[in-house]
Amino acid sequence: MFDSVIFDMDGVLVDTEVFYFKRRMAFFEEIGVKPDATGINECLGKTEEGIWTTLVRDETQRKELRNQYVEYRKAHPIDYPSVLQPGVKQLLQEIRQRKRKLAIASSSPLKEIQKMLEECVLTSYFDVIVSGAELKESKPNPMIYEKTKAVLGTKRAVAVEDSVVGITAAKRAGLFTFALEQPFEVDQTQADQKIKTLWEIANWLD
Repeated sequence: MFDSVIFDMDGVLVDTEVFYFKRRMAFFEEIGVKPDATGINECLGKTEEGIWTTLVRDETQRKELRNQYVEYRKAHPIDYPSVLQPGVKQLLQEIRQRKRKLAIASSSPLKEIQKMLEECVLTSYFDVIVSGAELKESKPNPMIYEKTKAVLGTKRAVAVEDSVVGITAAKRAGLFTFALEQPFEVDQTQADQKIKTLWEIANWLD
């Protein structure tokens, strides 16, 4: 029995991971630079800072390329409603009807989380939003989940994750953790329960 659900965003509420990865790789190809990492799993669950540190090890080059990527990203925006996971709104409604609290604990910047919620018309469902980009330590450090639990005032929260670092962070924070299956191979063995669709969480509400 749990009293709240804490969702990761990318790869969980919205199927963004493949889009983001392809957009970054297309950027590097366009400018003729080979990144230091070319696997999607190397970027999963990390903050923007963490992703870029992985992609470009040289600090000077990384700063220059990140500045270039800002404009590239504006020219190639993501359409959040088109990648919203099936049944998200119905699940959130069901959880609210059962008097459980809802939160997001995502490594994405706060502005990006808010943008997704606004575009998908989901803002009103969530009691708490925490961005790992604003914390000293990011996933797999449990800080983001510990903070989210504290703000929620919850004792029996569960987490919904997809990446190794996200699952690790949730487990280190002492949370029962669901792992949503991804369209590519990712190690989710640390999770307590693997799910193929988000709606499966509704079966655990009773």
